[in-house]
Amino acid sequence: MAFPQNYLVNPELSLFISGPTATSGTVSVPGIGFSENFSVVPGSVTTVSIPSGAQLGDGSSGDPENKGVRVTAAEEV
Repeated sequence: MAFPQNYLVNPELSLFISGPTATSGTVSVPGIGFSENFSVVPGSVTTVSIPSGAQLGDGSSGDPENKGVRVTAAEEV
């Protein structure tokens, strides 16, 4: 997944993660060197804040951006 460009200068990017069983995992954006571990408790939502540098540009350069968000977990989320 990715965050498209926002019209706010410094947007607050968040990823909301939930799952049917207790589990843990990692959210990463390799292109900007971001990685954060998370834990999920059944019946609740875990919020992971993503740096604003993960948002995609306006595409005017035509160059691909390495800003995909990767979520891995031991169980389904």
